[in-house]
Amino acid sequence: MPRKFKEKECAMCEVSYTPTSSTQKYCKECAKEVRREYHHRRHHATYNPEKNRERCKRYRQKNPEKIAARKRQNHQRNKPARNEYGRKYRQKNKEQDIACLYLVLNILTGYIYIGETIRFEGREKDHKKNLRGGYHGNSLLQKDYDKYGPDAFEFSIIKEINKEYFQSEKELKEYLRVEEAMLVLKEAEAGKELYNLALNPIYMVAALQERLAENELNSPSQ
Repeated sequence: MPRKFKEKECAMCEVSYTPTSSTQKYCKECAKEVRREYHHRRHHATYNPEKNRERCKRYRQKNPEKIAARKRQNHQRNKPARNEYGRKYRQKNKEQDIACLYLVLNILTGYIYIGETIRFEGREKDHKKNLRGGYHGNSLLQKDYDKYGPDAFEFSIIKEINKEYFQSEKELKEYLRVEEAMLVLKEAEAGKELYNLALNPIYMVAALQERLAENELNSPSQ
């Protein structure tokens, strides 16, 4: 028959419990906590980050061929999974991308920038990245961004375009460029201050009008 021990108080929580051995000092729950703390202290007492980095460095210097072979093996083994992930990622982004005319508004000065894109989310990120980096293509927009900060600018969609109506991406792009030119000229005639025209308004207006004229010449109705 298994030996029975008298009840005793736990050395930690002072709750009465029935031990399973004569040397047991803690109840079941407290014993788990004590073991956890012991292993935690033991790990931190023996772990030395400097020694660990030095050991890894020596291993890399001693086994470059072995490490390279392991990397090649892992790369080859994971290649199908990476390709499938990339395909799904590109397909998802393509489906979610919005073709549109968009607006960048300086809420402090009222200046606006009108643009077109077949992927609004990516284009907005590009604008913000270039502005943060200080190398945006529109120097006046960059100057105001540096002066007023990112909170002064709002991005919004003016007109969303259904991609299904176009046979190719090139056709969609040409349509967007014409729509952009028409909208910029319309806003300019209404007296709006545009970043698009601020640097050289005469040249930009002429270029936009030329774009519209070229579109009329290439139109099937002509």
